[in-house]
Amino acid sequence: MTSFDLSKTWITPEFAAEFAPESHMALFPERQKVQRATCKDEFLAYRKGVEATMNKLFDMLFKVSPLQHDAVERFRTTMRERLGPRANEIADKIGMCETDPGYA
Repeated sequence: MTSFDLSKTWITPEFAAEFAPESHMALFPERQKVQRATCKDEFLAYRKGVEATMNKLFDMLFKVSPLQHDAVERFRTTMRERLGPRANEIADKIGMCETDPGYA
């Protein structure tokens, strides 16, 4: 497997967030773990739902596609928000460029 990273560091929005309404920091409660272990069909439906959502994002992987361009802009915005008041300083240090040469 080869990984093509856009830059040194990326902080991205959560994908398939509808499956984790409590946020990306949520933990599955024990009762839910037991339920999913015993209700195989329900758990399979959940897994297929997550997979279907992720498959819709496949076009984001194509360089210079409109979806990729929009995603890069959203990622950049999210990173700056999460980096806080020192976002510009930190972004410069991690090599987070303002524009992608592929879209120039």
